[in-house]
Amino acid sequence: MILCIDTRERIATNFCSDKNAAFAAALQKQDVRVEIRTLPLGDFVWIAREKAKNGSSSTTTSIDGGHSRTFTSMTLEINSSSSAPSTTSNQCSDIRRELVLDWIIERKRIDDLAASIKDRRWDEQKFRLLESGIRRPTYLIEYMGKSSRRAEHGGLQPEALEQAMTNCEVDGFDVRRTDCFEDTVRYLTYMSRWIERRFATLAIMSSANKEALARTVPADHHYLPFNEWAINSGKVAVYTAGEMFIKQLLQVKGVSVAKARAIVRRYPTLRALMEAYDRQADRYSKHNLLTDLVPESGPAVGGGGCADDGGGEKRRRFGQVISRKVYEYYGTDQ
Repeated sequence: MILCIDTRERIATNFCSDKNAAFAAALQKQDVRVEIRTLPLGDFVWIAREKAKNGSSSTTTSIDGGHSRTFTSMTLEINSSSSAPSTTSNQCSDIRRELVLDWIIERKRIDDLAASIKDRRWDEQKFRLLESGIRRPTYLIEYMGKSSRRAEHGGLQPEALEQAMTNCEVDGFDVRRTDCFEDTVRYLTYMSRWIERRFATLAIMSSANKEALARTVPADHHYLPFNEWAINSGKVAVYTAGEMFIKQLLQVKGVSVAKARAIVRRYPTLRALMEAYDRQADRYSKHNLLTDLVPESGPAVGGGGCADDGGGEKRRRFGQVISRKVYEYYGTDQ
């Protein structure tokens, strides 16, 4: 079991003079096995590597709802020795298979979070994380000391930042808060040890692609190969009509990933929404077309949602304000 750290995750600390290797150095001091490599998405992700080239493996074919699916099982390498080297870029010690487990972490310092909220980068990033095929996406928000939790960052009040994090949980993310680099290292150490214990005696299965993975649940222990996940998660130049529609909707102030998905579920394309507006008898009806929609929540695959309901957004209708904002963004009275 290996914690992969993105090569672009930089920080200056006393642990290491190399800003790019600070997390790796600190985690290795805690006997966490790590590798530094380029990740297409997220800052930290856990992978399971096949135990040995001659380790036991088997191929299983099952029929699910008329779909024939082939999975390959593999025995895991569980080893937390601090002597394990940290490798850089995309180097691997051999060609043993690697599967991406259910946890991916995007670390954001609180000032970076504020900046990404203001320029709307956060919404697109959330969408990509939810569509990546990893069931338990997590945002780790790193403050700069306990006092910074009560401070303004990037022109946003602490209450606005907390509301953004709550909305993120409703969208289907875990949100973890730490007060400094050292707290973040402690959390990553805890997670690494918990994952190692969880998988120590399990045989896990490799799904051929994201579509096959979507027909499974977390208890099936099916995961994507690292290379397949990397291809799926990279930024793409061509989107489906539905994906492009979601990306556009996220530009409307107040429309979260959950709300955008609810709109696309009812109106799969922009054309479908515009035709629905055209069918309305008057401007009032157009303004209120989306009022009764209810936001979706949770990751897109496997039914492994982890957000706590907490009586939050996902149980409320859109309401008139959001419905009118979407109409004013797209609608026309011509």
